[in-house]
Order: sequence, then C-alpha cells, then structure tokens
Amino acid sequence: MAYKGLKTSPQKTDTTGEITGSPTSKPEESNPTGQTTAQKNTNEISLTVSQPQNNAVVSTPTIQVTGKTLPGIDVSINEKDVKADSQGNFSASLSLDEGDNIVSVLAVDQNGNSSEKELTVTLNSGPQTE
Repeated sequence: MAYKGLKTSPQKTDTTGEITGSPTSKPEESNPTGQTTAQKNTNEISLTVSQPQNNAVVSTPTIQVTGKTLPGIDVSINEKDVKADSQGNFSASLSLDEGDNIVSVLAVDQNGNSSEKELTVTLNSGPQTE
C-alpha cells in the first residue's frame, strides 16, 4: 500500500504477496525504524564564570570560583554542589594541585537544561624549599 501524500520508492511484491518499498521522506522526528520519538528539551541556559579567568596562573592552592546563572538552580563546580542564589549568583572555594587544573562548572535547571564551562587554572606556588 502506498503512503498517501508521500513519495515512495519503487514497490515490489515479495513471495508472500507483501508489497515492499518505503516512503522516501519520513515524518519529522522519526528514528530509523520510522517510529516517532520524544525529544528531550536540551536548551542551553545562561552561565557565566566571573572568577577565575581561563588560563589563570595563581600562587595559592585555594581559589574562589564565582559566576552567574539562573536564580535558584543547581551548580556543580568540579562535582562540588552549590545552589545559585535568588539573583543567580554562585560561589565555591576549590583546592588546586600544583600545575594545571581543570575547573568544570555545570549548571542544570529543573527541566534538565544545562550549560557547562571548562577552565584551566595553573597553580605555580614557586620553588619548593626543604
């Protein structure tokens, strides 16, 4: 049976009498089997990291990570969970290892929408003395 309103590829009858061939255009949001799938809302949300700056070099092993996102949502800074305040501000202190450190900031709202920022901060505490 041809799909009404859709162009079809040439149809053939197989040995069971079934007509083979499929539409050349599929409904929107369908997977390879032609089934419609629900789309997860993955809109990016606002996220700004104020401090530290990317590629910053610091001499102290603890830094303050600050920024702004949507009010009241969950923020994870290197897996340390904080909540943005009523203005969207967040802050957490983070311990660094000597050398390059990756600072990952992830904000997620109640609908599962998210944004992530990744920064590199280098701890250079100077020459080691014994």
